[in-house]
Amino acid sequence: MKQGFIVQIAAGDLLPILILGLVNTGVGCYFYFSSIGRLPVQSVSILGYLEPLSALIFSVIILAERLSIIQMVGAIFILGGAAYAELFRPRGLKH
Repeated sequence: MKQGFIVQIAAGDLLPILILGLVNTGVGCYFYFSSIGRLPVQSVSILGYLEPLSALIFSVIILAERLSIIQMVGAIFILGGAAYAELFRPRGLKH
C-alpha cells in the first residue's frame, strides 16, 4: 500500500469488464432494489444473509474451489440462523 496501487487492464479485457459491471452489477442491483419494496422485511434480511453463502456454493461448483472447515462451519451458521429466523419468529409477524 505504501508503494501505490496500480491496475493494468489490457485492451481486450475492457469489454468483458464493462459487460460484467453493467449486466451483473447494474441489472442485478436493479432487480434486487426494485423488489425490496414488495417483499417483507424479514425475507429481504434473510436473502441478505444468504448472499455470502451463495458465493461460497458457486465458488465450489463453478471454480472448483475447496472450502476450509471454518468456511463450512460459517455456512452452517448462516443456514441455521436463516432457518431459525424464519421458523421461530413471533406469530404476529408471519405473512
